[in-house]
Amino acid sequence: MKRIIFSLMMTVVLIYSCLFQVYADSSVLDKSGDNLSFDVDYNDSVSNAIIKKTNDSREKFLETGRAKKLKINIRKINNSQYEACGLISLEGKDKKFKMTGELKNIELASGKVGKIGTLEGKVEDEVIAMTLHMLPKESKLFSYVTVGTVSKNSNPQIFTYGNMFDEMNELVKEYFKKSKKENDNLKSDVDSNLVAGYHGSFNESELGDVRDFNTTYRSLGYSYGTTYDGEDIKLASVSFYTPKKTRANYVYKMYVKVNGSTENARRYVMNSTNAIPGVMILTNSKGTCKIYTNDENLELKEMSPGNDRWSVSIPIPFYAGGNFGFLPWNINIYFSNIKAKLSRSPGKHLDNIATWYHNHSSDIEWGSDGPIKVKKGYAGSVSAIYFDNQGYTRYCTTYATGSVRYNYSSLVGTTEYSGHIIADLPVVEAETTIVPSNEN
Repeated sequence: MKRIIFSLMMTVVLIYSCLFQVYADSSVLDKSGDNLSFDVDYNDSVSNAIIKKTNDSREKFLETGRAKKLKINIRKINNSQYEACGLISLEGKDKKFKMTGELKNIELASGKVGKIGTLEGKVEDEVIAMTLHMLPKESKLFSYVTVGTVSKNSNPQIFTYGNMFDEMNELVKEYFKKSKKENDNLKSDVDSNLVAGYHGSFNESELGDVRDFNTTYRSLGYSYGTTYDGEDIKLASVSFYTPKKTRANYVYKMYVKVNGSTENARRYVMNSTNAIPGVMILTNSKGTCKIYTNDENLELKEMSPGNDRWSVSIPIPFYAGGNFGFLPWNINIYFSNIKAKLSRSPGKHLDNIATWYHNHSSDIEWGSDGPIKVKKGYAGSVSAIYFDNQGYTRYCTTYATGSVRYNYSSLVGTTEYSGHIIADLPVVEAETTIVPSNEN
């Protein structure tokens, strides 16, 4: 009986995979509009209009890294979430990619329905992202593609595929209007009740120096983008908050926060592409936060926010006036727009990686306060417990990192398009002293 059930399950999986492949091979839209396939060529003229070519190394890259063909199959997962896979020709080879992300439906004045959004994933070991502009029923696709992320002294490879179409002007404008409206709705749900100070699982009266056991600010890192004229611009930040000391076998909290600057991102895009001043619109559209450890005795659990509710409370950590606190940010969004994932490294027996995927636009500006003090951003907290009965002091190192994606719009000729950059953050760390359970 078990064999029969397993065989039936595998048959269902195979049928589903084959159905998706049929859509992929047919280059058509299915009746539900949930499965799409495109086979388009590299657009040399548009790519040249967007990419700023200012030095010999960039010219050389364009010759060796030019992509000629894009084959992409897109399938709806749920709500506005999609996954895609396919082949892209890079440096003379067809390479497989797989991506996920959000595509928004935009109803145009003509009655046509377009889709637009950015998907992210991997092509081999590189990050790949595509901002897709589509009129599915008309079989129209224009794709802005980047391979790689923005970092100091490194810029992503930019390619465009397919032909621009007239409806892109309305499609892009409505996309940014919709994103702004969602962002404004999130701002109105900030909870002003502040919870500050110590966040642990044992009484403060039991401790020697309570300040060392408090969660506090520990470290900060920036992502830089280097423009073609050599200027380093801060694009995003990650700040990390943990106790300096805790007890073995007791639960404590760690927090991570990712912030950005749309003004700095705008400067970077203006200096790294041929985006048109006065026309360009730019907003952040996604962020990731991550806390992890390589210590085999530390377990991570109870992530906040998690995946268990439609109304989500995001704990925003900050450090001001010598004190740590966090501000609960209560937002009502689709469950699929924030994903929390606990996982473990190969060979580990405890969960040691906590990752949050914030798939939504939000106000994450560090502004004049700076990343540590500001009470907004992409963020998450996780509980941790260090298992040890050896009776002597230990030391545990934990790490935090993340990323921010910015989407922007500009013009090529008279046609509007949307592009993107992904700012990868460095890894920051904090060491926590683990004292025996019976010791102050």
